[in-house]
Amino acid sequence: MLSEVSPRVEKILRQYPGQVIRASTRASIHDGFDTASFTKPLIEAFSPSELDWWRPWGISEDVLNRYQVVSMHSFRGIGKSGQEYLLINAEQETIYGY
Repeated sequence: MLSEVSPRVEKILRQYPGQVIRASTRASIHDGFDTASFTKPLIEAFSPSELDWWRPWGISEDVLNRYQVVSMHSFRGIGKSGQEYLLINAEQETIYGY
């Protein structure tokens, strides 16, 4: 299946030079993230609204589990500056981990 995708990707890259790039050439979203340490996040079951959010892309709970995606209740970290921070899952701003 992946071998079928590669020629299509190459064609798009040729059709749109400079406009479309490979994701692997982009900087990581983790670059510059200032977490010095963290505690193990609290994991919870996916809520119905979280599963509804993934559904339009054809992503089921089975797919999320296969790729070890989890719904986090909260995440506590300490930045390099020593400042502690806490992220809490909310219906409007969910937190996922993998």
